[in-house]
Amino acid sequence: MLNKNTINVLSAMNSITNSVILKYPTTILNNSAGDVVVKLNLETLDSDPIPEIGIYNLSEFISTFKLFPEYECSITDNIITISNENSSLQYLTTNTNVLENFNKKEDLFTNTEKVATVSEFTLTNDDVKTIKQAAGVFKDLTDIIVEAKDGDVIVKLGSANNFNAKSNSFSIKKVGINSAKEFTIKIPAENFNALPASDYVFEVKYNEAKDAYRLLLTSTEIDMKVLMAIKK
Repeated sequence: MLNKNTINVLSAMNSITNSVILKYPTTILNNSAGDVVVKLNLETLDSDPIPEIGIYNLSEFISTFKLFPEYECSITDNIITISNENSSLQYLTTNTNVLENFNKKEDLFTNTEKVATVSEFTLTNDDVKTIKQAAGVFKDLTDIIVEAKDGDVIVKLGSANNFNAKSNSFSIKKVGINSAKEFTIKIPAENFNALPASDYVFEVKYNEAKDAYRLLLTSTEIDMKVLMAIKK
């Protein structure tokens, strides 16, 4: 229950949110703005089920487990007990009603997956890391722009500020991507920077009736999907 694999993955999620309602087998996490949502399959990390748990301070929650090189865990009502031969602690969970803003539904993913995919490409962990590093260098470029044109997909840094947009630049090109339509979409760099380290398959979803795009990312290393809203 709440084994090391689970805690390590939750630690990676801490870059997206510091509050979460843990549900088994599927946990949905989101950032405070609600424009980044994660679907995480806990069952692939730990076969031992857990009840629904509200965590207000995820970083504190993770740190309690890090106190124990090895541990056993039990949950009674709203108290998590972590112990080994020499030490034990009790952690008080949060009433889930307090975390209503962090209680997104799995339907978000089900409905998005039904929408047509107009482009699909892969960014490796190295690609993701490099884009994050470039965004850290060029802090004036606050957007990640995804552009499909002439059979290629370009992921680049950009800015809504016209002056900044004409100065520094960085891009990664994925060639030979047969997109169903050409497009230019953007997401905040801060949302991209919050992605846990992984290789990702990016699907660009397009709802023709609403003329709206969304990004659906699937990790090839963790049983996890990420929904990102497109910046208007």
